[in-house]
Order: sequence, then C-alpha cells, then structure tokens
Amino acid sequence: MRSGLKWTAALLAALTLSTTALTPMTAQASSYHSGMPKKFWGHWRNKQVRIRVKNNGYDSAVIGATGWVFAYGKPRVKALGHHKYRIHIYSYAQAGHWTTNSFTYISKNRIKYQGMILKRY
Repeated sequence: MRSGLKWTAALLAALTLSTTALTPMTAQASSYHSGMPKKFWGHWRNKQVRIRVKNNGYDSAVIGATGWVFAYGKPRVKALGHHKYRIHIYSYAQAGHWTTNSFTYISKNRIKYQGMILKRY
C-alpha cells in the first residue's frame, strides 16, 4: 500500500514538473505600468523647453508661453526598447484629455523628450 502511494506521488510530481517546464513564461514588459521611471525624475531643459518630472507625472513649459502646461495624473508607462518609453498621461491643460509622449534615457544628465535633447539642471 505504501509503495503504491509513493509511486502515485512520484508520478504526480513528475507530471507537474514536466508541464511547468513545457509551459512558456510570458513577461508583461510590453504592457503599460503606472509611475514614471526614476531615471527621468528631476528638472530638464534646453533653449525652448523646460520640464519637471516626478513619480506621478510631469510639467512642461515652452519659452514664450504664458506658464506651465500641466500633465499630471496617473502616468501609464510602456517600455519600448533600450531606454525608450512611451508615456500616456492625463493632461489638465488640454481640457482633460489623455496625451502620449515619448522619453528616451541617454545618460544621467541627458534625455530625449519628443525628439528634443534636454539637459538636467
């Protein structure tokens, strides 16, 4: 009787291990996640644009504009590749619409935002 239970347990363990080994693991890297990546946090600028990035969103201002353009809410971040991200965020400045922008991390002092190189200040 005991040997029968041992064989049943061994067979069940072998079947479980074989099915888990054959089942592919899928990562959720291509889906949207909440919060801005920490490497983008801080103040960034070039001659035309200034941007302030926090965990819960970012502000941007264009030189010559009347003030800050707020893009705060819960940012949805999608990793596109090596240091490239797509940010989908609720923008209060555009009458409550969702806006999508791209960020690329170049180094700890440079990022690319909507095709423009920005420096940390």
